[in-house]
Amino acid sequence: MEVPTLPRSVHAFAVIAVTLVAASHLAAKGPTVQLVITHGGLASPITVTDASVLSDSNVFGDAFFGRIANPGSIDPAWPRYVVSFFVELPAWMRQGVQKKYVVYYARHPRTGEGFVYLPAPNEEWYRLNTSTILRNGLEGNWLHASESWSRAINARLP
Repeated sequence: MEVPTLPRSVHAFAVIAVTLVAASHLAAKGPTVQLVITHGGLASPITVTDASVLSDSNVFGDAFFGRIANPGSIDPAWPRYVVSFFVELPAWMRQGVQKKYVVYYARHPRTGEGFVYLPAPNEEWYRLNTSTILRNGLEGNWLHASESWSRAINARLP
């Protein structure tokens, strides 16, 4: 029995459709233009728009974090700051700047070393984060923050 094949025009249409969907997804990646840091102990949120900080804060990159931290190295008594990443979406999307990623940040009180927590499944912000980018199993872990990012964030914290 002969297996029917699709006409070339249908095949070409499918290839074009897949290419356009992939291109629109990639084009939807915009730069991080603002960080907002919140914590119950802050009088008001801290907004960061400094280009030198934002260059290490690209949601689609990994410059703001490093390797997984030893679970015992983060003291539960340290304050946990919520850091929201706001991304400027391409003009053709007509959606402007939107919150696209959220992490928790803690710092060692003596050394200033920073740690970033990526929310796990069934935790707040997980769905938002993974709809923006998957981190291949890093979700649900504390990670060492990069030294430059820690320095920049720490300089803005009380």
